[in-house]
Amino acid sequence: MPPGRAPRTRIMRVGLVDVGTTSVHVVIAVCTRGRPRVVHHEQTFAALGHGGLRGHRLAPRATQRVMTVLRRAARRLAAGGVSRVEAVATSAVREATNGRAFVRRARRETGLPLRVLSGQDEASLIYAGMRDAGRCRGKMLVLSVGGGSAQVAAGQGPHPAWAVSRPLGAARLRERFLRHDPAHRREVTFLRAHVARQWRPLAPRLRRWGAQELLVGGAAMGGVIAAARTWAARHARGSSAGRSGQLSAATLEAFVAWLAISRAAQRRRLAPTRARREALWLPTGLVVQTILALGGGRRVRVIPGSLREGLLTHMGQET
Repeated sequence: MPPGRAPRTRIMRVGLVDVGTTSVHVVIAVCTRGRPRVVHHEQTFAALGHGGLRGHRLAPRATQRVMTVLRRAARRLAAGGVSRVEAVATSAVREATNGRAFVRRARRETGLPLRVLSGQDEASLIYAGMRDAGRCRGKMLVLSVGGGSAQVAAGQGPHPAWAVSRPLGAARLRERFLRHDPAHRREVTFLRAHVARQWRPLAPRLRRWGAQELLVGGAAMGGVIAAARTWAARHARGSSAGRSGQLSAATLEAFVAWLAISRAAQRRRLAPTRARREALWLPTGLVVQTILALGGGRRVRVIPGSLREGLLTHMGQET
């Protein structure tokens, strides 16, 4: 390099497509010195898992709907001038018997390099995304509840000490257990038992980790906690809700009990939701409540970050 000339800063535009059980996300980011900055993000509620989660097979109508979204995503990324594209699918495709056929079709029809994340990889990336976006340091216990699966990870550095995924997504649980509004007592009993049975093997690990605070990330999780805080304020439980973005274990337990007997119209009055997301609050709340109880945690706190932030961080490090 000639004397006196400053080194060039490498800048790269990258594209990301996240095919989830309920939504498809398309992200364009600018990576400068390995740090990604999102310049475009669009979300489409494509409901890939609708009608197919119980039978572990993607439904034809849902598949066609998502293919349309993916073709549009490919055009958007091409127009956005990205030099690298990452495309991932998660629980709905991972658990489906026709998931491989879906991936082959998506690659053929859209040109996107779609691949399926393993559950452990998804949990590890979520941990990384929450740690980076939330600017967290030190010991962390994180939980993310998506449409098809839920992930728990713990660590105190850039990589988790352990990471676990279970097919306990809110849409999957709702499709399998909840058929009525309000839910029948028997439905809630079976749902509670199933969630507890899936998470119980983690109890010794959670207790050894000893985290008093459970960190949750993602817009959907944030919406549930916000609704719970609104409910707590309206029912004279505001003092137990905690600081902004936080919720005590006791308040969460009371909110979940109310969700189990509430109607959709009552839940909608707590917060405006899209795509009937209030129907997912009960299974989401039960998953969070169970992890807190098994680990002896006292509160839950929402922080930024999700799978997409983890993937972008990983892509930025490779630029």
